[in-house]
Amino acid sequence: NPKLKDAGISIYPNPAKEYVTIDLSDLTSNATVLIYDYLGRLVKKESLNTTSSRIETSNLQKGTYIVKVDSDNGLASKILIVD
Repeated sequence: NPKLKDAGISIYPNPAKEYVTIDLSDLTSNATVLIYDYLGRLVKKESLNTTSSRIETSNLQKGTYIVKVDSDNGLASKILIVD
C-alpha cells in the first residue's frame, strides 16, 4: 500500500470544538477514520464514504489527538487539537 500523501487530507477547523470536517481529495474507495488520544487509545472510529465528512468531536476531552485515515490508497495521519 502506498502511503497516502498527507496533503490529500485536510482537517478543519483545527483546533476543533463541536465537530471537525475531514476532506479527502483523492478518496477512491471507502476509508476509515481512526482518532487516537495522546496515549494511543482509540477514542473514535468512523467510516467515510464521501470525500468530505463531518466528525463529531464535542464528546472528546480537550487535548491533542492523532487522526489516521486508512483507505485503499494507504494510510495518512494528522494531528488534531480539540479545544
